[in-house]
Amino acid sequence: IKRDDGSMHAIGLLGVLLVLIFATTGLLVKLNYQQGEFFSALSNKEEDRFWAAVWVYFFIIVVAVPVLALKEYVLQRLGVLWREWMTDHLLKLYFCKRRAFFRLSVGGMEDKVTDGGKSAEPQALDNPDQRIVADVEGFTSAALNFIVVFLGAGMRVFSFGAILYSISVNLAIFLIFYAFFMTGAVTLIFGKRLAALNFVKRKCEADLRFALVRVRENAESIAMYNGGERELYGSRGLLQRMIENNLQVIWAMFGFEMFQNATQYLTGLLPALLVAPQYLAGEVEFGKVKQAQDAFMMLRFSLFVIANRTDEFSSFATGLGRLDALLKAINSDGGEGDGDDGERDAKKAKDGEQEALLGGVEMQETANTTRVAGEGLVLSGMTVSVPKTRRLLIDQLSCSLKPGESLLIMGPSGAGKTSLLRVLCGLWNAEAGHSNSFGGDNFFLPQRVYMPMGSLAFCLRYPSSHQDASTNAQLAQALHTVGLSDLAEGDPNREADWAHRLSPGEQQRLSFARLVLRGRCDSVFLDEATSALDTPSEARLYKTLSSLCETFVSVGHRETLVPFHTHVLLLQGEHHHGAWELVTSHEFLNRKAAGDASSLARPATFGGSEAR
Repeated sequence: IKRDDGSMHAIGLLGVLLVLIFATTGLLVKLNYQQGEFFSALSNKEEDRFWAAVWVYFFIIVVAVPVLALKEYVLQRLGVLWREWMTDHLLKLYFCKRRAFFRLSVGGMEDKVTDGGKSAEPQALDNPDQRIVADVEGFTSAALNFIVVFLGAGMRVFSFGAILYSISVNLAIFLIFYAFFMTGAVTLIFGKRLAALNFVKRKCEADLRFALVRVRENAESIAMYNGGERELYGSRGLLQRMIENNLQVIWAMFGFEMFQNATQYLTGLLPALLVAPQYLAGEVEFGKVKQAQDAFMMLRFSLFVIANRTDEFSSFATGLGRLDALLKAINSDGGEGDGDDGERDAKKAKDGEQEALLGGVEMQETANTTRVAGEGLVLSGMTVSVPKTRRLLIDQLSCSLKPGESLLIMGPSGAGKTSLLRVLCGLWNAEAGHSNSFGGDNFFLPQRVYMPMGSLAFCLRYPSSHQDASTNAQLAQALHTVGLSDLAEGDPNREADWAHRLSPGEQQRLSFARLVLRGRCDSVFLDEATSALDTPSEARLYKTLSSLCETFVSVGHRETLVPFHTHVLLLQGEHHHGAWELVTSHEFLNRKAAGDASSLARPATFGGSEAR
């Protein structure tokens, strides 16, 4: 809980819950005694004693009903508070701890669990969204329920154990040894198997849901491909895996129910068989037989709490394991604390340190420096490789952009253009070298624009969390600036599915409108941010960039972008050992005009060359 009063509220509810558990156990003991009392009165034909026991029994029921209901209410209320705190904590880690949502989407790892319950090779962490929502809910409710069950069982063992021991010592001793033996047998025979099957069950269900969500998000592309039958085939495959797992769970539960029912009904005869000789000999009243029967069943239920809930414990263990894997994956980057993301990204690495990047890949931290005002953008000896595979993309890149200068990154597909932007934006670490791109006020414009759910104003202000950061007039002016006058005419607070309402070109215009609203910043990084626009619209947007930032770096394939930049960086990619060449845009255009295209395609002689 974020607030201190919320924490105190939870602690207070926990104290109330403990009191109610004690009260409930006491009431159950009293009910057991009164049942024995009026059965003894019936067998002895003592009318006054019988009615006295009945009235006391009803009085206890009147007290017990609200107490039991209140216990359930407090239990569920405490579960909601715990879930709120835990979900909020995981969301904070997921979104703020070194961009865990990005790292997990491309390589967070966990140990693989097979049907036999043993770990195999690591595999990609599946469905973190389900773990944060569904697994947290299951964990908190089950954990609190188990706390209540174990505390209640412990108190009932002492209370009803004393009652049973006072009636039949042999019966009490037999039940204790029998319970320990059966609990161990059930755990070994069914527990591990059910835990492994439940792990696979949750993954299969989450995979099917995720596949259907992906279809909804990409419905237009799938429809244009006429890929409905292919998606049906894939979804049926996931469904078949889920059904096969469900059948295995049902078969395992069938064996468990057979075992549990056999032991339950057979042991139900023991109290009557062992206490009957005492009753027939006149040593105890008939009510004691009933009391022993009820105490035995209550004690058996308490001692068999693990064996009777094997399926629940296996499901709980599965959820706990999935949450543990999520936390390990989030923390696998080697960072410390939950501080500001920008501060952590700018933290220097100590000599010889290695940290996990993109799910356990060990890479040396880039020695980044803080940008000084008016310094521009500086890259020095930067080497970029693909995480995990370590394929060399860019070898020892060095360049600098003064305020007012700009850079266009070009090259064949797979040469490392977007990879370089990821390093500059802090999503990846470089193998070597450093840059000052992390110290300034930067803005990123992607090719595929993210459109959050909500109003048009909310989409425009993204990623700002301040709803009153700009007026409606400022929103309209930003839309006019980027050529979205039609949107500017309507109510900016209207809500729609903007990701499907707007075309890719309109979404890229809206992305520029976000930059206009943000105001002037140090650097802007554009990853083919105008690829869906026509040439005049592209030119219109690029002409606004110089007034919005000191320097900007673009990735693109169109040569029409060259005039809007002062320099062009030509990347050759891994096939040329990460070679690169930096030329001025004027030189690039002159070479093109002279028909010397081959010189722009050749790798640099010594890994890279720079023209100023």
